[in-house]
Amino acid sequence: MLHTARPDHHSLWNGEVALLALLCLVYTDSFGTATGWCDHLLDEASTRNTPTWSAVFTAVRAETAL
Repeated sequence: MLHTARPDHHSLWNGEVALLALLCLVYTDSFGTATGWCDHLLDEASTRNTPTWSAVFTAVRAETAL
């Protein structure tokens, strides 16, 4: 799912699917994988100028650092 999810302005579901997949990784203690995907999705969100998704993925990234 994360390979095809792209945060953008046109579809709430793409970003939400990515968020849910990231949270599954976090809650199953796959922090390394979640961190890598957070970084990738943060780059995507920055490139696509989606500040809301940047904030969401930053919050999940912070959770992986705990």
